[in-house]
Amino acid sequence: MEPSPILQPGQSRACTALEIYIEFVSDVSVRVPLREKSKDWKYTTGVENLDVNASGFITRPYGWVDIKASVGSSIKMVVPTMTSPTGYTTTLDVSLVDVNVQTSVNYVSLLTCKKLKLNAELDSPLVWNTHRTWTFSFAVSRPEIFLLRDHIFLIQDLVKDWTADNTTDLTHCIPITYKMQLRLNNAMLYLCVNQDNIINNPNVIDDNGKLDHYFENLRHVSTPFNTFCDSIHYTQCTCHRS
Repeated sequence: MEPSPILQPGQSRACTALEIYIEFVSDVSVRVPLREKSKDWKYTTGVENLDVNASGFITRPYGWVDIKASVGSSIKMVVPTMTSPTGYTTTLDVSLVDVNVQTSVNYVSLLTCKKLKLNAELDSPLVWNTHRTWTFSFAVSRPEIFLLRDHIFLIQDLVKDWTADNTTDLTHCIPITYKMQLRLNNAMLYLCVNQDNIINNPNVIDDNGKLDHYFENLRHVSTPFNTFCDSIHYTQCTCHRS
């Protein structure tokens, strides 16, 4: 890729970017399905009491994460069509109102918040396989998080799904450093501490023993994926809290 030439007097105008703007005029729900690798042991040969459908086949429900938002949410993406000597930067702005994240763990809310904003800056250098930095900034207003141990397993299964394909070979490896900034406003994290770990209604505060955590922000999380390894990947993550 080469830098875009500077237009000379008398030349026709050129489009500098492609802008995409989506505004939701009704409530929206997005479901992310996933295979639950952590539950493979339940569907191995010889295990009894499995669900069998009318055809006689064992049925295995998939795991899922539902992300719901209300009217007034929007998504804006700007993709430059002109390049500078350093490349170009694609920007993404997401604004979600009345966010509610539910999962297949217990069919109730994992996360609720009044507003969630995401700003992403995705750098693309002129050389396609040169190291680049992608920055993500999250701002969450009044989030409430109801976390169970099974939610951790679900998130791990989701990451395993994303990385389940064959590893990239050296000729197609692109080193990327992901930088994330998370700003929280009046955040609450609820952890159940019931006796014998018996949890019936995890989101009903009066029915459970709760360990409540209040925190404001977590800043500057950096995850560099800049070293090629053809088998096992180890990633260093540095976090700075303020």
